[in-house]
Amino acid sequence: MIIDWHSHWIPPGLAARVAALRRLPVAPEFFDVEARRRHLAAAGIARQVISWPTTFGLDALLPLAETRALYREFNDRLGELTAVWPEQFSGLAAVPTADPAAAADELERSAATAGLIGAVVPADAFLTPAGAAHFAPLLAAAQRRRSHLYVHPGPTGLRVAGHDPIEFLRIDAGSPRWLLETGARLGAAALTLETSSLLAPYPDVTVHVAMLGGHLGWIAETLAERARRSGDAAGSVSPLRRIYVDSGIMKPGGRALALAVAEFGADRILFGSDYPQFGTADPGLAFQSAGLAEDVRRRILHDNGVRLLASRTAAGAAPPNAPASP
Repeated sequence: MIIDWHSHWIPPGLAARVAALRRLPVAPEFFDVEARRRHLAAAGIARQVISWPTTFGLDALLPLAETRALYREFNDRLGELTAVWPEQFSGLAAVPTADPAAAADELERSAATAGLIGAVVPADAFLTPAGAAHFAPLLAAAQRRRSHLYVHPGPTGLRVAGHDPIEFLRIDAGSPRWLLETGARLGAAALTLETSSLLAPYPDVTVHVAMLGGHLGWIAETLAERARRSGDAAGSVSPLRRIYVDSGIMKPGGRALALAVAEFGADRILFGSDYPQFGTADPGLAFQSAGLAEDVRRRILHDNGVRLLASRTAAGAAPPNAPASP
């Protein structure tokens, strides 16, 4: 059975408010839980870790007070969803990154009252070590709660080093330029989190970055070649030691995934579908096309996720019952 770490949901009660600001996806599974559950059963997905779509950029579009109220409602509804189906769904809180202290407060509140296991954070929060330092309050709260942080594409509401919170939102999401910008920003965030000292004070925080860490695979391959030539492995990200990445949107042939396994190590890759923006009709078949051994596929689709979930429960909550290995 499969665990999906890259999945989004919008409570029906929030849909109209979000639609007034950003174009909403049309897939009914974004709102309809029963339609989602039917799809997951057909796809063989045992659990989804659900998060807010930070690509909406509401942190940068709304005043802080409005963002805090909207995210609080989302987190409470997500907590209700995970309480009704605790064997099928885990939740990551949306946090208002325009104010890192407010983000920290919401992470702690949603863990204590809604049972959420961490938070989703826009990648632009971690573009540079200097900019990421602003989010020390959020990281400290995550350390206190032993939380999981999911780094997903999107702008923050805070103007920090290396980041223009509005420029990302001006790019057409259907254009190659959006893919370029997204990959570059995810790669920058992944490099900050993996190679800087940012996470050193927070050893109990786990982090994963969406879509194979964006351009990090190419960076890792380049750094590995540089290390082979010079004999100096300083700064190498092969294999990953501090962060995880999710598989993101599977491409035909699976070449990007095969590169990620070679560079990062299979134990640092989680399955992620970007559902329901993208379907998950047959994740196992897609992984077979990458030419990966069966044990590697099992680790990515199931084992790594079970291990991570077991260590990331909200304070005071019972660990989720992991599904049996296939």
